[in-house]
Amino acid sequence: MVTLKNHGIRYSEYVIDAINRRYADETRIGASYETFYNCREMGYVLRVHDEDYEDCICIWIYGQRNSDEPTITWEETRIPMEYANMFNEESYYERTKTFSNVDDASEYAIDIIEEHFKLKDR
Repeated sequence: MVTLKNHGIRYSEYVIDAINRRYADETRIGASYETFYNCREMGYVLRVHDEDYEDCICIWIYGQRNSDEPTITWEETRIPMEYANMFNEESYYERTKTFSNVDDASEYAIDIIEEHFKLKDR
């Protein structure tokens, strides 16, 4: 028997591992992640925060519902406001990007974090 993981879970794990490698020595931010599922997409929502938990961003990593390509949605929020850790409709339409490969998705997630927390400027 072969047991397979959902695309969204595999993409999420890959992107989060890339983020962990990039920020392994970073002490100004922290993160945690949980699953989300809405019958169309499944993956992880990564919650990144500053030292005081005052500045936060959520990044959803999943397989796009029509193509199964790696997709990222993000929102400046402390916790997801929708049911089951989901992004809201505005974030889906305004802050979602789909990639042809998971390496590009990883780099984009890293760029979102660096820009949000201004890590390059410190």
